[in-house]
Amino acid sequence: MEVGILDIKNNFPEHAILQEVINDVQSRIQQLRIFDENTMFEPCYLYVGYGDKLHDVNFDNQNINIVCAGSADRLYSCNGRDNLNLLVLSNLSFSEICNSIQDLLNEKQRQDINRVKLLGSYFHGKSLQTILDIAYEFLSNPVYLLDTQSNLIAKSTKGFIDDALCQELTYQGRLKRETLDTLFGKNKNEMCFFSSSPQLFESNVLTYKRIISTIKLNKTAVMFFVTIDSHRRFCENDYDIIQAVYEGLTEAIQEPNLESIVQNMAHETLLVDLLENIIQNSDTLKKRLYCVHWQAPCEYKVYIIEIARNSATYLTFFRDMFQHLLDQVDIFYYKGYIIMVIGKSMKNPIFAEFEQKLATILRDNHMRCGVSSAHTDLLKLKEAFTQAKNALKLCNKYQIDTDICYNEDLLLYIVLDQLSSMQEIIHPLVRKLQQYDKENNGYYCQTLFQYLKNGKNASLTAQDLHIHKNTMTYRLKRLEDLIGIDWNNGYMLTQIYLSLFFLSQNGDL
Repeated sequence: MEVGILDIKNNFPEHAILQEVINDVQSRIQQLRIFDENTMFEPCYLYVGYGDKLHDVNFDNQNINIVCAGSADRLYSCNGRDNLNLLVLSNLSFSEICNSIQDLLNEKQRQDINRVKLLGSYFHGKSLQTILDIAYEFLSNPVYLLDTQSNLIAKSTKGFIDDALCQELTYQGRLKRETLDTLFGKNKNEMCFFSSSPQLFESNVLTYKRIISTIKLNKTAVMFFVTIDSHRRFCENDYDIIQAVYEGLTEAIQEPNLESIVQNMAHETLLVDLLENIIQNSDTLKKRLYCVHWQAPCEYKVYIIEIARNSATYLTFFRDMFQHLLDQVDIFYYKGYIIMVIGKSMKNPIFAEFEQKLATILRDNHMRCGVSSAHTDLLKLKEAFTQAKNALKLCNKYQIDTDICYNEDLLLYIVLDQLSSMQEIIHPLVRKLQQYDKENNGYYCQTLFQYLKNGKNASLTAQDLHIHKNTMTYRLKRLEDLIGIDWNNGYMLTQIYLSLFFLSQNGDL
C-alpha cells in the first residue's frame, strides 16, 4: 500500500495536530500496530499509542512511523532524529485516532486491489514477450527473463542500455558466476531464488539498481524477472506493477509444454537481437546459440505475414499449425509482422506440404506472405527479413495474384520499382510495334509478350490468347515483317521481353 506518514497527517484536521516531526525519507506503511513500553519498533508499520509510553531507546531502525495520542512530553527528546516520523495529536480519543487511521488504510487497500486488478488485466492472456514489452511501457525501464542457470530467455524489445550486466546478457547470452555474486552479494542468490516477492538489489560495482522477482511453477523456481532502473529511478508504484507482471508471467507459464515455451522465447530473443543488429559477429552468435542450446539451420528462409497488431492468438495458431510439420521453425512477432524462420529443404516432401497448407490459410484469411531467398548465415537474418518484406510490398503494389510472394520470383519487379523513368528502357523495336498497334488497333505487342513469356511455345500462347493456331502462326510471321525480330537472337529477345514486361506493369500494353 502506498500510505505514508504524510497521508496520515493529511487525514486529520489541522486543529487536532499538536506537533510533528516528519523527515524527507519515508517508507510505505503496511499495517497499523499499537505500541507500549516494550515495543521494538520496525519500519513499514504505523505505531499508535500514548506519548508517555514512548521510549527513546527503542528507535534503532530507520523510518519509524509513530502517532501519539494525548501527550507530547516525549517529543522533544526524540526531536532531530533523521529516522523518525512522529505525529502528535490532541483533542481526539485513542479509539478515534485508531479508527480514523484504519479507515484510511482500508480505503488505500481497496484502491490498491482495484489498481492491481486493472494492471493484471493488461497482462492476462498475453504471451511472454508481450508481457515483457507491456512491463517496459509501465516501468519505463528495461526488463529481462533469466532461467535458473542465469541464461537469457527474453527481454523487452526496447530499452537496450550501455550497462555491464546487460551487455553480458546480450553478448554472452548468460551471467557468469562472478557477475551473480556482484549482483546479489554473497548468499543472496539463494534468498532471491526462493522468494517470489520483488526484491531490490544494489551494488557498489554495478551502475544501476535491480528489482528481482522469482517466477515459480508448482512451488519450484523456473525463471527470474529482472528490471533495471537505467531510464528512471524506481518508485513505490513499481512494486505493484512488478507484482502484476509476476502474476501475468506465472499465468503464461501454466502450460504442459513449458520447456517448449521457454525455448521458443530464447530463440525469439536471439533472432530479434539479430534483426536489431545487436549481434553483429560470429563469435557473439556462437555464444548465444550455445546458451540457448540451439543448432541453427544450415540453410533457412524467412517467411513474414503482416498483421494489424501483436496477437498472441495468431502466434499460437501458426505455431500449432506448422510446428508439427517442420522440425526447424521459429515463429514470433516483430514490428507488425509474424515471422517464421524455417530451415529450408526443398527435397523434403513435408516442406511442400507446409507451403500448401500455408497458402490455404493465407487465402482463407485474406493474407499474403513474403518469402526471402535462401540464406546459410544467421548473421544475414536482417537481409533476409528485408527481402521478404520487399517481396510482400511488391506483390501488394503490383497486385500480383499469388498467396506466397517469393523474393527470387520478383527480380523484374525489383528493377521496375527502382526505375525513375519508363521511357529510358523501352527497346526501339517495341516502341515501333506499340505505335503500329495504336494506329491499326492491333494485338502484336500482347501476342509477342505472351509468346516470349511462354518460352516461344506457339500452341500454349494460342490457347492463352484464345486464337486459332493458324492465326498464331500468321502473327509470328507478321512480327518478323514489322520489326525484323530475330527469334534466334537471345540478347535481343531478352531486351524486348523486359520492355514488354515493364509496359505491361505500367498498364501500357
